[in-house]
Amino acid sequence: MTKKNKTKIENIEIHYSMCKAYLRGNIEDVANMYYGLPTYSSDAMKKGIKIHEKISSEKLRLFEDMGECDWEFKKEKKISDRITYVGTVDCIDWSNHIIYDWKSGTTDVTKIDPMQLYCYSLLFDNIQKGRMVKVDQVGDEIVTGDWVEYYITPLMKDKALNWIDTLGLEIINVLNNMENKEEKLW
Repeated sequence: MTKKNKTKIENIEIHYSMCKAYLRGNIEDVANMYYGLPTYSSDAMKKGIKIHEKISSEKLRLFEDMGECDWEFKKEKKISDRITYVGTVDCIDWSNHIIYDWKSGTTDVTKIDPMQLYCYSLLFDNIQKGRMVKVDQVGDEIVTGDWVEYYITPLMKDKALNWIDTLGLEIINVLNNMENKEEKLW
């Protein structure tokens, strides 16, 4: 692309992946996400996407206690006059007030920051818990490994709201301060 973008960004739709890319210093991915362009995907990430798609398309109930559920449930919520948070929850169990975040790969789920669950909880009024679950595909079957459950408290929701609002404003600033945004990045 060679067109210069001189339009000042006033408002932004932000999601968790954009915030994490920003915190890693990957401004190119942040800009690509904002402009709807492709971002880097490793083989492990591509495998994780396939596992998520299988769970969602087959509406797999990976826990015996799962009630009425929706998979890959997308929702957005305006959290300030400039920032709208958009999230796609891997699975939401309406009956038990639980959101699920499937994790594939080698990372121990007990060592993953639960902020993503807290951010997702902002999208729903009645969520009480979040489960981060290790998933993998063995042959044609999806299997669960370790998992951890977090309580969603008002304090955690406030923490997530502040985190998104702060990072969202920083991202708006960074995007607005880039010279010749599109030429510089692409």
